[in-house]
Amino acid sequence: MRKAVVTGGGGFIGSNLVKTLLNSGWSVHVIDDFSVGKKANLPKQNKRLRITVRDIRDARAMQHLLKNSEIVFHLATQCVRKSIHDPYLVHSVNTEGTLSVLEASRINRVHKVLYCSSSEIYGTARTAPMSETHPKNPMTMYAASKLAGEYYSLSYLRTYGLNVVIARPFNTYGYNEHFEGIYGEVIPRFVVRTRNNLPLHIFGDGEQTRDFTFVSDTVEGIISVSEKGKNGEVYNIARGREVSITMLAQKILSVMKKNLPLRYLDERPGDVKRLFADTKKAKKELGFQAKVSLDDGLRQYIDWLIRSNPDPRAALVYYEKKNW
Repeated sequence: MRKAVVTGGGGFIGSNLVKTLLNSGWSVHVIDDFSVGKKANLPKQNKRLRITVRDIRDARAMQHLLKNSEIVFHLATQCVRKSIHDPYLVHSVNTEGTLSVLEASRINRVHKVLYCSSSEIYGTARTAPMSETHPKNPMTMYAASKLAGEYYSLSYLRTYGLNVVIARPFNTYGYNEHFEGIYGEVIPRFVVRTRNNLPLHIFGDGEQTRDFTFVSDTVEGIISVSEKGKNGEVYNIARGREVSITMLAQKILSVMKKNLPLRYLDERPGDVKRLFADTKKAKKELGFQAKVSLDDGLRQYIDWLIRSNPDPRAALVYYEKKNW
């Protein structure tokens, strides 16, 4: 039985990764302080699942917890919007926390570490589509800290010989995605407001683009990087299509059969104007290609969100209470 540690396993992408690994027969140890993720995102009963509530910055604890681990999927992080309001926390978790995970992995001779980075490290596209060699221009403290984590990971390869691979997911959406407050992402926010017949809020002119990738594809990509990725290499994980935020809003309204106004607000600080992934490297070296179209992914996510939150007003109340 293969043994994996997933830091941040109670979070959005992490919880989907955990479920996929368990379904594939893995033994999974989740390490999460649940400051962002939720225990409710994880299976309630599974003999191959172990959950430890711990801050990854606790270096001594991490050195103990990573004993006898085959692979570490390092996904624990603090998000983009949090970095605007609390840059010290984001630096501490994303950078010092990553160092703690890498050092514990080295000490315990973990076979491989997958570092989950972010497309945010690129900043706004200078050329498109954006390959893994695209210039790095982090726009936020979050993006800078994720790039620092990449460099820390590669330094552990070069200095200590630790096997490291890096996945750079683009804008993932799907099951368990946050809609609350500063952790809320654009698709869940649009869906919650549409269900409550409220205007959809768009920051800036709506012409900014993203490469939206359904979470099942992102998880498949991350696992492919861990299994087939070359040591020390970086791989974009994305659908390889761009869509503007205005077009995204219109798609959601169409799927939900609603006609609501779009309300344009001031730009948010540090917002990237364009993200569009070049996916050729992942396809060539990993055999990975995203399968779920944006239209199909939106339908799947909306159906799931409605089933999970039958009362649309209840989701809105939570959204408003936590809104930043």
